[in-house]
Amino acid sequence: MSSSFTTRQNRDGTVSTYEVSLRGTYATQQEASDHAMRLAGEARAAMTPRPAHDWHEDNGDVLWWCWRDGEWLGESPYVGSPLDLGQTVECYTHAQHCETPAARFMVGGWPGYHTHWTPLPAQPDAPRPVEPLWKPA
Repeated sequence: MSSSFTTRQNRDGTVSTYEVSLRGTYATQQEASDHAMRLAGEARAAMTPRPAHDWHEDNGDVLWWCWRDGEWLGESPYVGSPLDLGQTVECYTHAQHCETPAARFMVGGWPGYHTHWTPLPAQPDAPRPVEPLWKPA
């Protein structure tokens, strides 16, 4: 694996340095650079939020975000889809002497207030074997 560093100017005028790690063997430095830029573009496209109305059931489970008052709501994203149904909870009282519950509530499932979604990230690479810190005698 090889690495290279690139420096870019951010929108706010600050400068950031990024390490680009390349896997595999490439015939030319240009091929390696093109591959790294394609991966960066795919990652950027995956993190581009799409409006809720663009979601289709073929997209399956995704990450849901909420844009409110000009900023992202400060919470973790909801993972799932608008098709999530949740679970029904039945409540019985002590004074009740029949099999019919006093109340039924739907809990969990789609919260409904999210405005944008992004695809789920790809699974990470396989973990590398790690030497245990302690070995039995």
